[in-house]
Amino acid sequence: MKNCNWSTEDPKAFVSFRLPKSPAMDYVRPEIKKVAASISADEDFFMPKCSTSDGRAEVFANIPGDIELEHGAMMVVDCGFEMTLPAGYRISARGISDGLFVSLADSKRIKISVFNGGEKCVLQDRSPIAKIWIEPVYFF
Repeated sequence: MKNCNWSTEDPKAFVSFRLPKSPAMDYVRPEIKKVAASISADEDFFMPKCSTSDGRAEVFANIPGDIELEHGAMMVVDCGFEMTLPAGYRISARGISDGLFVSLADSKRIKISVFNGGEKCVLQDRSPIAKIWIEPVYFF
């Protein structure tokens, strides 16, 4: 039996917390890795290019002309390219402008579902609509 140094004369217990060192204390920035993705664009303009150091790339609308989106309207916008990823990776997206919410349509051809939660706006051909990035998929 261990000696816990309990005193029967003084019933006050002393509790101290020793928190383990968090790995986040040494966090500087995530490591960005390149993923071998197969990309086929309709034109060079639509080829996604990482514009910032965070590994995200702007994607552009590939639509026949200007399209007005009323408040609450939704449409699926083609981005002008196809992408095939290796197993264990997926594409994530985030809208560029306030009020526009985006999600990816599930297919090899990259299409963004755009929902206008703000005021009426106009989507123009070749206008930036979202930023995309590739991230690993974790299985459980």
